[in-house]
Amino acid sequence: MDQYNCVCMKYGFRHLHKVSTHTMWLQHLNEAPTDEERQCIHLARLLGECVSNILAAPGTPDSPQAFDDSVPPSVHRAENLHLPDGDRLALPSHFPDENMPDSPPHFPDENMPNSPLHPMQVEIHYEHHPCPIINLAELQEKSILWILKDTLHFITALSQVTLEDPIVKLSAESLICLHNPPHLPMSIHNPGHWHSISIYLATEHSSQETYEKVCQLMIQNFPTANVTVLSFYKVKTLIACLMGVKYVQHDMCPDSCIAFTGPYVNLEECPICGSSCWNQQHLQGASGCNKIPTKMFTTIPSGPQLQALYCNPAQAHDMHYLYEHTKQFQEITSTSLTDDFTAGWDYLSIVLDGKIQENDIVLSVSLDGAQLYESKQSDCWLYIWIILNLSPDKQYKKMHVLSGGFIPRPNKPKNLDSFLFVGMHNLSAPQSEGLHIWDSSHDTEFQANLCLLFTMADGPGLIYWDGMVGHSGKNGCCMYCPTPG
Repeated sequence: MDQYNCVCMKYGFRHLHKVSTHTMWLQHLNEAPTDEERQCIHLARLLGECVSNILAAPGTPDSPQAFDDSVPPSVHRAENLHLPDGDRLALPSHFPDENMPDSPPHFPDENMPNSPLHPMQVEIHYEHHPCPIINLAELQEKSILWILKDTLHFITALSQVTLEDPIVKLSAESLICLHNPPHLPMSIHNPGHWHSISIYLATEHSSQETYEKVCQLMIQNFPTANVTVLSFYKVKTLIACLMGVKYVQHDMCPDSCIAFTGPYVNLEECPICGSSCWNQQHLQGASGCNKIPTKMFTTIPSGPQLQALYCNPAQAHDMHYLYEHTKQFQEITSTSLTDDFTAGWDYLSIVLDGKIQENDIVLSVSLDGAQLYESKQSDCWLYIWIILNLSPDKQYKKMHVLSGGFIPRPNKPKNLDSFLFVGMHNLSAPQSEGLHIWDSSHDTEFQANLCLLFTMADGPGLIYWDGMVGHSGKNGCCMYCPTPG
């Protein structure tokens, strides 16, 4: 099969590459933004590998160019990512010069010799990017759309939260544990409790009925065993008491439109579909005196889960990976390996500004929809917390992933901010008060700040984080890349 040579920017970043059909080659040619690039594509088809020498000569399209206003800035940014530093275009800044620092500070290691870098190594320059100052109150006042006003209301409310707020719904015992964590590793001395928890964990992917049957068979086959097997409800209660991790529930629209939190907390009807928050059968039977919510969603607070994690000496030791790895990375002046997000400037700038300290806990949140049963309509949405203090080979292990919350069916949420508000509230409160942690690996107690670094989702779920058009829009990224579709 004949193949055609091409050197287009869009599909090969101006490197010689093969195109399988003439139709595809014509497509590459038609999508070239400039006459010079189209001329190079024609030369590549005629000359093949010899065209690389022509492209490297002065005055050709691969030499540094002036900024072309006719081409969208996103195209220039995409091209610059794949060009050497000396050949990159000088892109115009979207910010006034007076708001930018005069020059990026550089912190070289005086003890390191000024030896030339390995070809695969990159010299590290630390730059400080000033954070924009946003007046939320002014934005909320100028917003016209009600959904934008409500979103800004949620954001403003998160800046003034405490663990004692009514929306947290934590018991007095749970609040005491958050402020005074136990200084003892968890231990189980009762054989019946140990056996019940072992059965519960062994049947985690099975039904409640399976657990009950296994317990009944154990009692029938070993009637003389001096072991008391707990019921399904009691073993769940025991685990919650041992770990200190309990769930909280809040009212929601029966059609999954919104959760009655934030600006909706005092409403009795959904502002989107008009459905009542209360179960009408119970309401009518009790003459309007007995108000029971029609549907509720579940949130699992992150604070108690993190406290329980540090009670295990091995896991507590693993939590020091981020600080140690970051410290190592700051002590070098060049690197040939980018093996973790700790090599990224966005993270390092926060560390250098002192916003992430040694004992802080860095998290990312991931949101997704789930179909629980193959042959049954059972859509639900859930989100999880991923602990970035752990090494990359441990971050996504099931035992280290924290549950965030669950939003039941029947429909996709229309205002997901109202559901996420409770989980974000549990994250924001320790940022102002500090989360008390007992580190069993060092037998020390400290106050940790919770830092949210990444918000993640798949294509359909990403629109809830960035507010863009989503995967079905022509320009899904809008600003990050020029690729349509």
